Amino acid sequence: MGNWPSELLQYEEAVSIQDQQRRTVSDSETNTDESDDDVVTPEDVVLEPQPPCHSREVVEHENPLPTCSKQKIQNLVWEVDVADFSPKRTRKKDTRRPASALRERTAQKKTASTSIKYIAPKNEATTQLMVERKVLDLKRWYCMSRPQYRTSCGISSLVSCWNYLFSTLGTGSHPPITQEEALTVLGFEPEFGDIRFGPFTGNSTLMRWFTKLNNHYRVRGRCYFLYKPHGRNKTFGVSSASALEMLKKGLQGDNITFIYHCQNHYFCPVGYEDVPLRAVNAYRTGLTQEEVETWILIGDTSRKHPGVHCKKWSDISTDLNCQSPDFMDIRRLDRGMQKRKTKKVGGNLHCIMAFQRSHWQGVNMNILRERKRHNVVTNSHTLSDKDSVETEDNESFEESMSSDVSS
Repeated sequence: MGNWPSELLQYEEAVSIQDQQRRTVSDSETNTDESDDDVVTPEDVVLEPQPPCHSREVVEHENPLPTCSKQKIQNLVWEVDVADFSPKRTRKKDTRRPASALRERTAQKKTASTSIKYIAPKNEATTQLMVERKVLDLKRWYCMSRPQYRTSCGISSLVSCWNYLFSTLGTGSHPPITQEEALTVLGFEPEFGDIRFGPFTGNSTLMRWFTKLNNHYRVRGRCYFLYKPHGRNKTFGVSSASALEMLKKGLQGDNITFIYHCQNHYFCPVGYEDVPLRAVNAYRTGLTQEEVETWILIGDTSRKHPGVHCKKWSDISTDLNCQSPDFMDIRRLDRGMQKRKTKKVGGNLHCIMAFQRSHWQGVNMNILRERKRHNVVTNSHTLSDKDSVETEDNESFEESMSSDVSS
């Protein structure tokens, strides 16, 4: 901006002098009301001739507005209520117990402990008693055919069961057989690792193979579905509780084995454990099924999984009671309930099969041969004894005859 003109400066000085005069007059009038001081009358405004405008900046001073006194501006005060805007401060309730109450409580505990002594339960458990709750036959574990071929879990589990029932590795008298020997008997040829067993291996297939092995080795046994709640070959009238009871009873004996068909896999239960629900019953026996939680020990033929799985019976029962498309993988419980991509609804292939050795194994040819040889030997001895007796009788008869003649 350029310099201000001299005429404009003189004009501003005149206006400032008039303002000072007006302020002195207003201060001298003490009897007037506050409302009158704030009102500007036309008499207070003096119109002066305005100088010519030489620039645009002068327009701002053309109409000076009336202003109030500085003293009244300083006396203006606004009281604003901010209670609705600020959050209400609420004092939290103190939930802690007072120190006096804590002292009384601890004193009561001390008096109670001194008056009544705690008597810990005695541990009277023995091996014979704990066998009722914890069952694991090591012979079942020894007979597990592990590792298996890529998809041979079915025949590997079947060989494990057969060896336990009929071989010297388990509770039988025959030499143990291998997977390869069993596959050869069933009509398969090497390479066994290239055979895709999955498409043609099922529950009925394993039962049919069990019968073929028994006929080949001249042993007797039977197989059946222990628990299959849904689908073909459903076990009518068998509940989850009754199936668990039969499974535990079978694992306690030595003439029956089991195969559990789960999600795309077969493996063999080898034992169980009844875990009490209360810690104080850790060594107690004779507990009811309602007082314990049963865990099933399952031997796996696959080397890519643990050798022995330990699964709750409740989870196994849930797996067996699922119906398509819902299913549960018992070896991968972290995945929870899953759904198959299939249009089939209802039914379930998962089950528990039982393979049992018959008490009467038929006629043993070796025993027959031994008995026949024994009978031949005994008969020869009896014949020789009879001949010696007859000669003695003849001699005595001749002597008696000769004595009669002489007389």
